[in-house]
Amino acid sequence: MPIDHCTPTEAAVLRLWTDLLPPSAGAPPIRSLDDDFFDLGGNSLGMIRFLFEVQERYQVELPVADLYSDASTITVAAAARAIDDALATAAGRAGTPEVTE
Repeated sequence: MPIDHCTPTEAAVLRLWTDLLPPSAGAPPIRSLDDDFFDLGGNSLGMIRFLFEVQERYQVELPVADLYSDASTITVAAAARAIDDALATAAGRAGTPEVTE
């Protein structure tokens, strides 16, 4: 899925990943919402940082298992979908949380 047609949450994930995945030798740039975090040069520490940023920004805890539920890869689209699902669940429990980009 092309980057120019993305949801606000996908755009937020793209910005986070761009910050967390600095360009390195041989690592490709993010070109698609279907790009995998680890194929882009991410590592487990980077994933923990991403999960921390999601929790800080959206006030939801995003279990790693949620990211792996669709496939064996963690894509921009899958991460955004997991955030949206967590926000919807939180909204059902305590009203609508404020979403920030």
